[in-house]
Formats: sequence, structure tokens, C-alpha cells
Amino acid sequence: MNKSEEFPAASPTGKVPVITMVADSVYESNVVNQYLDEIFESPKLLPGDPKERAYARIWMASADDFFSAVFSASLSRERELQRRECRRYWGS
Repeated sequence: MNKSEEFPAASPTGKVPVITMVADSVYESNVVNQYLDEIFESPKLLPGDPKERAYARIWMASADDFFSAVFSASLSRERELQRRECRRYWGS
């Protein structure tokens, strides 16, 4: 993925999505979603009822945990395949 030179300053974690504003940025998926939900009148992304919003946030946190684990496992698998290919090519 090609990232601009400004990207690390906008997203210290190196993740997308990121929203840049004058001299500031908001990053991390759930934070970006909640920020957008708060600054725009409609359509609302989260329920109006506090209890329902809490349940939505539980689901969002669960999804973050799940996808982070899947992504990490995918990266580990890709690195292992690259190591094997290097050992096969270089004979070590």
C-alpha cells in the first residue's frame, strides 16, 4: 500500500481509516465512526438509546478483537511463507 509522507503523522498506529483536519487527525475505525456519528445529524450510525448504543459498542469491540487476531495470524503466516521461500532460494 502506498502511503504519503504525511500519513505517519496523521495515524500514529499506521492504520486506516484516518480523518485529517486542520492540524489534527482522528484514527482507528471505531473512533472515526463515532466521531462521524457525532458531527453529522444523519444518518446516525449508532442507536439513540444509551443501552442499545452500549450493545453496539460491545459488538464493535468484539469485531476489533476478532479482526485484529485474524489479521495478525494472516501476517504471521505470510512472514513464515516468505522465510521458507528465502531458505529454499538461498539454501539455508
